Amino acid sequence: GFIEDNRSSYCPKRMIHGDGDFILVSIKDSGIGIKRDDMPKVFEEFRQIDSSSVRKEGGTGLGMAISRKFIELHGGEIWVESRLGNGSIFHFIVPAGETVAREKGGRIEKAITPIDKKEMVVMVIDDEVNSIILFSKILEREGYKVIGIHSPVKAVEQVIELMPDIIILDVIMPGIDGWDIIQKLKSNPQTKGIPVIFCSIMADKKKGFSLGASEYLVKPVSDEDLIRALNRLNGTIKNILVIDDNPRDAELVGRFLINRGYNVKLAYSGMEGINQIKKYNPGMIIVDLMMPDIDGFAVIEEVKRDPLTKDMPIIVISAKDITVDDKKRMNGHIEGFISKGFLSEEELIGQVMNAFAKAASKI
Repeated sequence: GFIEDNRSSYCPKRMIHGDGDFILVSIKDSGIGIKRDDMPKVFEEFRQIDSSSVRKEGGTGLGMAISRKFIELHGGEIWVESRLGNGSIFHFIVPAGETVAREKGGRIEKAITPIDKKEMVVMVIDDEVNSIILFSKILEREGYKVIGIHSPVKAVEQVIELMPDIIILDVIMPGIDGWDIIQKLKSNPQTKGIPVIFCSIMADKKKGFSLGASEYLVKPVSDEDLIRALNRLNGTIKNILVIDDNPRDAELVGRFLINRGYNVKLAYSGMEGINQIKKYNPGMIIVDLMMPDIDGFAVIEEVKRDPLTKDMPIIVISAKDITVDDKKRMNGHIEGFISKGFLSEEELIGQVMNAFAKAASKI
């Protein structure tokens, strides 16, 4: 039955509709009611039906818009019944079980549809619904498909089930925080390769990268910063070719990159590297300088000579003592240099991210 107070009452009901199990909630208030013509405006952002100077209550006009988005993220629907002078009744219906569903045309359809891999799917894991709504607007405008997860406790399970291309993850959340979630994802062979972008008010980038994050953004995040981060992970930009005649060194670099979600191909000679570049068109090249057949300098010159690859970012990793002439040959052609004696995962990923950022800024 209804639970009454001075201003409003609500009545939750569990119901079966078609093949689904749902909860219907009705909330009745004793306000002034809503004109019929104004009902479609109730769920619009920054909209207040009574904008007159005599209104007693303030507000931003976002409450109902956020409520609608929140309910729709759960596969539900919200609507209102009202008569001017007689108050209003707001109804919403959501699935009662684990399956997210939506009512359409008298039948139940899954709101989380099978993912079309032609689209880049981004999963946003954040207990703040406002953040999910904001990111969804930005990303959908750029052509991404977005899945919002506001319950962090079930986030890992949802990642395994839906296998998104990229994850945007908050840090501070109830039940399980972002640090724990990324550790679970990176320790699971199924999910360890999915790039994770931390997006949080907590500015602990060092810890984020040490746990395997591909990017780290500090809230508030601008549209441009978010899109740049995704561009660095999107499409071929995730594919890196490592060229080194020393298999142990090549595989070490490859392992560092795979740990951070990059796709890696290895080439064990300069000639093999050039052939791989033409065949696979990677998003970045990491090349040694000292190789017996075609050295790294020749590989760099070949890449920059070809109009199809001249903008491809290049990082050099070498044990060679760099001379003044070497610097002149590489000047303006590479985005980074790491001495093999100082190679670490953190140094490598930092240089890779900087190189991709430079490339993205030129797009």
